[in-house]
Parts: sequence; structure tokens; C-alpha cells
Amino acid sequence: MGSLAFGFVLPPEKLEALKSSLSVTGVANEAFDQAAFQGRCLTDMNQRRLQVNLLPLKRDPEVQEMLKTWCQTKPFSPEVDLQHVFRYLEQAVPTIHAMAATVCWDTNSNAVQEGLLRWEDVIDGQQECLSTYIIRDGLRVGCLAVLTQRLPVFDLDNAKEQKGPALTQCGRCGGTHLVSLEDVRRTIVLRCPDCRKAYDLLACDSEGMFRRANYFLTGESRLSFANQPPSEELLLKIWRAVLTGSHYELDDDAEEQVESWKTPRETVDDRSGDCEDTSILMTDILLTEGFDARVALGWNVYGGEHAWCVVRLNGKQYLIETTDRRSDTPVLRTVEELAQYYTPEQTFDRKQIYFCDDKPGAAEDYWNEDIWTAVSNDKTRLALK
Repeated sequence: MGSLAFGFVLPPEKLEALKSSLSVTGVANEAFDQAAFQGRCLTDMNQRRLQVNLLPLKRDPEVQEMLKTWCQTKPFSPEVDLQHVFRYLEQAVPTIHAMAATVCWDTNSNAVQEGLLRWEDVIDGQQECLSTYIIRDGLRVGCLAVLTQRLPVFDLDNAKEQKGPALTQCGRCGGTHLVSLEDVRRTIVLRCPDCRKAYDLLACDSEGMFRRANYFLTGESRLSFANQPPSEELLLKIWRAVLTGSHYELDDDAEEQVESWKTPRETVDDRSGDCEDTSILMTDILLTEGFDARVALGWNVYGGEHAWCVVRLNGKQYLIETTDRRSDTPVLRTVEELAQYYTPEQTFDRKQIYFCDDKPGAAEDYWNEDIWTAVSNDKTRLALK
């Protein structure tokens, strides 16, 4: 018996329509309102999250834009490697802390939406934002969905309220890393895990707020010396005023390892302070009177962790010890003379913080730019969104 064959010819316009529907170039066939689809997914997913007492998911415009870029420039198929997506987004958006992704394909967008709703990561309390990108690939509809949690950027002004880790940036190498000041109330040196160098110096004020070291040199000590030109005589006069005007006193909560710094005005008003407070007061007055001075932090062979003042005058550098009450007639001694007793690690003035990174010679020359690296306040501001 012979076989029968049947055939038919499509009109040209229908043939082109069929070719278009079978195309494998998803971007060219995109006909979806991305924001509307994402909005419908958010509505459904947040209803599900509400049932398990989770906060609603939000949009993340930056991640959404990066996801769009990836989908339009990379192969997008049911076999897509999600690890490639993760690596791309982590590099494009460094503040992403946690991420989950899935790919859902079906015959239409409603079916894809229903498939995403069954995704178990939707009810992961760690995730905060949803980003989606949906395409048509021939007769199929596919969506790449990503759930993300973003790290907050470290904000010094709100560090007391900021819970958990935050992202900050090294002012020296530019690397980003996590920092957490939760439940910490002491002097803190921020050190970069990438370049392994210190880049910021923080301390608590009397109200428990974190401040950069420079903040405490306010220029408001209310002690005036009639605008005399800098001289050794004036330096000694200021030193005696600080020694006699304030007595040495540890922080009230020293036993609980709680440490705070005072502003110059607070030290004058209280007529007392510890080594940081009186060194800050001394340096602040010297700067106001036109001296080149810095607060130094480090170690003293007799007292352990310590703070003192250094001043540069007429080609000499002097070390000013503000806690020594053995004499009302202090004697100027150079930093070289006292180098064996003091080991500095950081210094600061009103504009910059200086780090010696354990380089030799720091105790003999506090102004040597080959030893001391200056980091300005603006270099410690994270330049990330």
C-alpha cells in the first residue's frame, strides 16, 4: 500500500510570525513590563511572608539594573549557571551580603509567577529585596529571580544605633570590608584586612557617641593666652596651666573597660581628665595659639597604653607629658631624649590622623613623612551607594 503525504503552504505574513515565535533570541522578543511583573511577584510573595510573620520584600533598583544588564548580555537558558550570576552581582554591587537565585520557565508569565511563589527562599527571613527579569524565548517564558540582603554602609554619625556589621572602606588601599561597633565603647583603631594597615581612629564621647579622633580638637577650651607668638616660654606657660588646671583621673567606668574622651571644654569644666583628655586639651590650646602640635597615642614603658602631646617648634620636637604632677615647673625635653620611654602608634591634629605602621624611628621624629602616613577625614568616607 502506498503512503499518503499532505502538505500546505502558509501565507508569507504568517510564516514570518511563526519564525518570530520560535526565535531563540530572548531579548529581541521581550514584550514584558518588567516593573509590573516584579510588582505582581512582590504582592504574592509578601502575602506568603505575612503568613509566617516576615517583613515584606522590597525592590532594589541597583540590583534590578545589574540583573537586567546580565540577562541582556549573557546566555539565559534553563541551564544557566547561577554561580555566574552570583559572582557578577557580588562584583557589581559590593554591599550585597546574602543572595539566593532561581530560574523558572513555563508557557506564560502567569505560570512563571506561580512557580516563583513556590520558591522556598521566599520565606527566608534573611532576604530583604526581590529583583526579577522575565523574557520570552521562542514558545517559552523564563524568569531569573534574585533575593538579596544588602549590608548597610558604615555611618559614624549613627554607629551607636547601627546593629550588626556594616560595610566600610579603607582610606589607604580603598578595599571594602565589614566593621561592627555594636556594644563597644572604647578607643578603636580600624585596620584593613586587605592591606593590613590602620586607617581610622575612633573614640566615644561623653555621651557614648562614636567620633573620629579629630572631632575632639574643637578649639573651644576657653583658655586664652593673649595671642602671643609661639615660643618656648609660651609653651611652658600653657603646659603649666594644663598641669595645674586639671588633675589626673581615670574614666569612671574603667573597671568595666568603658572608655570615653572629653572635649577640651569638658576637661576644663571638670578640672580633671585622664591622659587622652589632658593631651587633647594641651594640643587643642597649642593649635589655637599657632603651634604645630599633635596628640600621640601608643605605649609608655611605665604605664602601658598612654596618650601624650608632641609639638614642633624652631626645628625641635618636644614631648609634653600632661599627667606628670611631680613638679609645677616642667622642663622641655625633646622626643629624641624620651624615645626609649614612649612608643607612638597614631597621632592626630584637627585635620588628619597619622599612622606609623610600626616603622622604626617613629619615636624620634613625629613629622617624618617617610614614617608617618596621613589619612584625611574624607578618605575614610565610603564612596559606595
